[in-house]
Amino acid sequence: MGISTISVLMAICNANYCFTFVDVGAYGKFFEKLENETLSIPQPKPLPGDNENGPLPYVILADEAFGVSKTILRPYARSNLNYKKKNFNYRLSRARRYIESSFGILSNKWRIFHRPMNTSVVLSTKIVKACCVLHNFVRVRDGYKYAHILSIQGFETSNDTIDTQNRSGNTIRDMFVNYFLTDEGKV
Repeated sequence: MGISTISVLMAICNANYCFTFVDVGAYGKFFEKLENETLSIPQPKPLPGDNENGPLPYVILADEAFGVSKTILRPYARSNLNYKKKNFNYRLSRARRYIESSFGILSNKWRIFHRPMNTSVVLSTKIVKACCVLHNFVRVRDGYKYAHILSIQGFETSNDTIDTQNRSGNTIRDMFVNYFLTDEGKV
């Protein structure tokens, strides 16, 4: 048995640092489910206090490695950003901290992630998935504890008639940008 490497670990989490989707070990499963609409993403809803745009889709927040689509939002490129785009990138960065913290909490709780796994790829994949399930179980059982995120190393009225299917990813991202500048969307 040699040291194995898992080529891909992609996950989605909620605001309680629980994983809602985990894709381990192979490219494409996540995007296949996203394209086939089998990820159980809720239907579009209007943002609180936003009467101009109508319902906006639920989106997955990603980093620069991803492309913009109707369901994936990524930051704007960092050159020559105006205030609105800088504000959007900041808000996106703050929201993405949840997944980064979730991985940090996972690795701090399950020390197996502090060193290379000396197992087969198949067994490593099962270990990662099992740890994610156990992570969620412990999070639900113990609840939110602020100390969990402090110890992480490295991380110091709806208008249903509007057709959101025909909006491009950039248009949807721009709508979120504008919403974040309103009184209702400000932090």
